[in-house]
Amino acid sequence: MRRCRHAKNFKLFYASGETPAVKQVMGNLIAGRPDFTPELLSGLRLGCLSSARAARAMDSFGDGINQVISGILGKLEVAGSDAGDFQSTLSAASGADGRSPEDLRKLVDGLLAATLKMEERTKSLEGELQKSGDQVRDLRSKLDNVRKEILTDPLTNIANRKAFDDAVRQAQAKQAENAVQLTLLLCNIDHF
Repeated sequence: MRRCRHAKNFKLFYASGETPAVKQVMGNLIAGRPDFTPELLSGLRLGCLSSARAARAMDSFGDGINQVISGILGKLEVAGSDAGDFQSTLSAASGADGRSPEDLRKLVDGLLAATLKMEERTKSLEGELQKSGDQVRDLRSKLDNVRKEILTDPLTNIANRKAFDDAVRQAQAKQAENAVQLTLLLCNIDHF
């Protein structure tokens, strides 16, 4: 556990030597002479390293998906049990030959009650599945935000190297598909 924490902190301090924006944040912080507590370092990693923020967001996303899936599986299990009970009621009603009119009336009343109960359970399940669908859409939105965050530098809010690599791959694919020339122009702005 200690090694992992030190490795994460090493990445943070390494980035402060390699990345001007992180260097500036760390320089300002060091000038204030704070104690570098685990909480402070964790906050710095989340603020300065997109991989730490992405990992935290993915953990949250994974937890959310697990909760939704567990909820849906539980609802489907209950629905299966309800369908089995309804099937048993219908099976018990078959073979109504030779019954008295009073027995047939009770049987029909029982079938009607079971059908209404099954209809109510089905409507309830529809509502619950709709809520689960809403949760999945919300989680998809969060996943899209995580994808955007992974492709953006946290300090400058501009596209990072991964976004550049993805854009080059897409341009190469378009170039191969359309048989057109691909030109790449790079500029260095203030040695950044």
